[in-house]
Amino acid sequence: MKLLKLSLILFCVAFLVSSCSLSGDGEENNTITTVGKPNTPTPAHNSIDVESAVVLSWKCDSYSSFDVYFSKSNPPTDLYIQNISTPNVTVVGLNFQTRYYWKVVSHQKDGTSVSGDVWSFVTKSNDNSAGYLLVKSNIQTKLPSFVNIMFQVLDPAGNGVDNLTTTNFDLYEDNLPVSVSESYLNIKKREETPYTLKTVLMLDNSTSVQQNLAEIKNAALSFVSSKIPQQEIAIYKFSEDAVLVQDFTSDLGKLTSAINSIGVGFYTTDLYGAVVTGAGRWTDSFSYDNIVQGTLVLLTDGTDTQGSSTLNQALSAISGKRVYTVGLGTEIDPVVLQKIGNAGFYSSGSVSELTSQFLEVQLNIQKYANSFYSLEYMSPKRGNSYHTLRLFVKDNPYNGANYYITGSFNSLGFYSIYPGLFVNTSAEYPEGIDTLKITKGEYEIATASTYLASNVGQYSWSLSNQADFEMSVDSTDNSICKFYGKGANGSQGNVLVQDTANQLIKQFIVIIR
Repeated sequence: MKLLKLSLILFCVAFLVSSCSLSGDGEENNTITTVGKPNTPTPAHNSIDVESAVVLSWKCDSYSSFDVYFSKSNPPTDLYIQNISTPNVTVVGLNFQTRYYWKVVSHQKDGTSVSGDVWSFVTKSNDNSAGYLLVKSNIQTKLPSFVNIMFQVLDPAGNGVDNLTTTNFDLYEDNLPVSVSESYLNIKKREETPYTLKTVLMLDNSTSVQQNLAEIKNAALSFVSSKIPQQEIAIYKFSEDAVLVQDFTSDLGKLTSAINSIGVGFYTTDLYGAVVTGAGRWTDSFSYDNIVQGTLVLLTDGTDTQGSSTLNQALSAISGKRVYTVGLGTEIDPVVLQKIGNAGFYSSGSVSELTSQFLEVQLNIQKYANSFYSLEYMSPKRGNSYHTLRLFVKDNPYNGANYYITGSFNSLGFYSIYPGLFVNTSAEYPEGIDTLKITKGEYEIATASTYLASNVGQYSWSLSNQADFEMSVDSTDNSICKFYGKGANGSQGNVLVQDTANQLIKQFIVIIR
């Protein structure tokens, strides 16, 4: 009897287990309940360093539509988007270094719903790595014995570093330290060098931006209003193609009028063609006499719908050039805009964020522009021989590639000079001349030079005898002045040169021979 009772109990247990784990067709219930469950998220669960705009995607073997819940809380309770028909959605305007949670609910054709797991990711940090990278442009020499090193300082994230001074650097010549005081080592920044910052502002005006066009223009006005001296801006609009509204100018009135004149364009968007056009408007160049550095800033609320140019053509056009992209709304392709925006990509979930983002772009452009340095010092080397130099940032925590600059120069013709203001110096006349002789009917040039002073020389010229001489100061370099002798032989005039930046004076005589 006991055996019979035990057999009945085991039979009942087996029946109950079978009833719970099998459906009518013999499949396990847990298999049936997972049909239609969203899975395989991108970004993967617990991903880090995710961009501020991201395409969330997932897989699902059966669905009619999806709801997506997205928030900073776990579980996510905010309904981000409802009844979408594709297994992906673009999320923009995320905060830096923040964990976000998301969940997808799939709706089936039979009216049932299946909730996916809660997934999360962490956005990238806005904190740049510590340290300095030095990028050499060129090394030049200038008599009497100056060596000039043009270079740029970046942080490891590629952003400009603009706050270094002479005391932040160590310089070595032939592996021996160069004395800052004895060499009159001096750092010049952008404001003291012949520098032009060219910026192309490219604004999407296709029909999709119509309701946001006023706010876009206001953000653009804030951008141009914050321009810096030596910055020239060109304004473009683009829909069917890129149209120049205002060519490069520093005139704020012209830039304002150009932006205000932009209206709604066509329904097609030539995004890639606009990149090609904008990037082709300048050529970066770096020399002792002239620096031209450009940037493209592009705003769009969508993707390239025209197809007349390709992404590869756009990427090829911006090779070696800096581009910032600003994406507005959820119809953008963040992956594409991140590739094009090699200097920075910003995503705006709301048009109200545009002004602050444009101002941040302008600030980054300014920091990059100010990260160019010109270091000049007087070398003690003499004779026709080559010498090596190395330049370091003191106490640099970064020791990877480009943590110092190295190069060489030849000291041929180097000679010594005294501090002061001189005219037409040379190895034969290191203190310059006191008399400039001019053949009647011809020109002679006088060049003022200030040596070993604390400031970059700024010069003014005056001539006592304008009846027998004509004087013209170079419009781009006020250290150069041209004199023309039109009077009789033997005519003389007194010239006074003033270095107003260093409060120095030099007098000399011009005479017609």
